Amino acid sequence: MPEGRTERALADLLSRGLLRQEGTVWRTTPRMQAAIARAAARLVRAGDEGDDLRVPLASALLEQVGLDASADAITDMVRVLLPIQAAELEPRVRGAKPDPVEREDVEERG
Repeated sequence: MPEGRTERALADLLSRGLLRQEGTVWRTTPRMQAAIARAAARLVRAGDEGDDLRVPLASALLEQVGLDASADAITDMVRVLLPIQAAELEPRVRGAKPDPVEREDVEERG
């Protein structure tokens, strides 16, 4: 993803209260985490196998931003959130503390 789009997605997520930065580490906010949990629950009830983290992220973003953002903007936000949320979830599966996602990591993956 071009740097300008990554920066716009980050700014949008921050301004909507869905992402926060702790020093150089990006974290999803409790509001975003709750939206992801609701999205995951809806998807499980609908029979989704849960093998693609992008699906609950997109669903949660649609819940939070509705029609205020274009499909491209939501796609960009999903791309930004994917490594951040994956880092937050992975350690919980292993029973360890989350590895932080640094700002540079998000920008490189974009």
